[in-house]
Amino acid sequence: MSYMKINLFVGLSTLLFVSCIAGGRENSNIIDFDMMSSAKSIEQSEGYKPIESKSLVYVPLQMTDKSQISSIDKVVICDSSIFVKSDNNLLQFDKEGKFIKTITPLGQGPKDVIQIFDFSVDTSRKLIYILDFSGGKISIYNFNNEFLSSFPIACVPRNMEVINSDILLTYINIMGNDKFKTVALTPKGDTLATASNYMKYTPTGFFLLPSIKNMEVFDKNMIIRQNFNDTIFNYNPQTKSFKAKYIFDFGGAKLPYDILGDEKKFNLNSSKYAYITDFTETNSYLYVNSTVYGKDAKYIFDKKMHRCFVPENRNKGRLVKNGYHNFWPEWYSNGYLIGYLSPTDLLIKKSQIKNAKLLKIIDGLNEESNPILLLYKE
Repeated sequence: MSYMKINLFVGLSTLLFVSCIAGGRENSNIIDFDMMSSAKSIEQSEGYKPIESKSLVYVPLQMTDKSQISSIDKVVICDSSIFVKSDNNLLQFDKEGKFIKTITPLGQGPKDVIQIFDFSVDTSRKLIYILDFSGGKISIYNFNNEFLSSFPIACVPRNMEVINSDILLTYINIMGNDKFKTVALTPKGDTLATASNYMKYTPTGFFLLPSIKNMEVFDKNMIIRQNFNDTIFNYNPQTKSFKAKYIFDFGGAKLPYDILGDEKKFNLNSSKYAYITDFTETNSYLYVNSTVYGKDAKYIFDKKMHRCFVPENRNKGRLVKNGYHNFWPEWYSNGYLIGYLSPTDLLIKKSQIKNAKLLKIIDGLNEESNPILLLYKE
């Protein structure tokens, strides 16, 4: 497997200012992927330490007749609750994983939702926002499962997040001509701010690639990633403004937008290029999923050292000592990096695991159990 060398020219204290004003890229951090070679393993970093199993919080999600989880699409951590979206279900658990209730009634009524496409939680106001794709609306409920309000939405949204009552929507851009990549709305649906979409292409058929997530709340701002866009944007809820925060410069390996409209062309040619597939930011690191020349590649950017590394396992992520499994963040919520394991992942390694608390959890599992959440604070 060949990897691209990443020269991280910038960090929190040494910024490289971009002269290009178009697309809001001024004062952005450039991460240069142009030179080809391998980034070093994090094991070679100064002061390297693996993640200790005892540093992770393992949360086995209780399985009942009403809380069976086939897949995990999204997790949000609140002060006393964990919300999990699985297919068309939104489930609430306590912090130990005990099932509390199912959120929102599914149905055709004005207070119901047809499809839970995405959700977001306003923890301070104890509100739950549901993006109802099939119903063409956003509905708002309180933690008591009581309907409060809803409003219709236009275009085809991909993801939704809420910060300070501002509702952020990213769009699928399925026809290659969406006017905006992101909009900020009030709880009544009025527009607060917009970010233009400059990824234009002509589609030849219905073609849609999955996305893990496109937004996260970090440092009182919203971090936004548009699929196949090499720029990570920041939304400031105080100024109601969008600005570029990080730019991944793939040089000659940059994915041309015209192949996004043709599934056959994409499948034939995408392996010639590189692009970001997921992005998570914390105080210390940037966790980046990418596809480089047709192969998945994970990178960790140390913001303080201004260095780039690959995890111990380039495909699965960080090594967890005494846990005999790997960890890589799927989501970031309320200060926690969040991943998950299937019960089988733990059952097959039981004889090697040395963490007593984890072994106790495994004793209560079988292959039909719900997934186990992994919560980690750096």
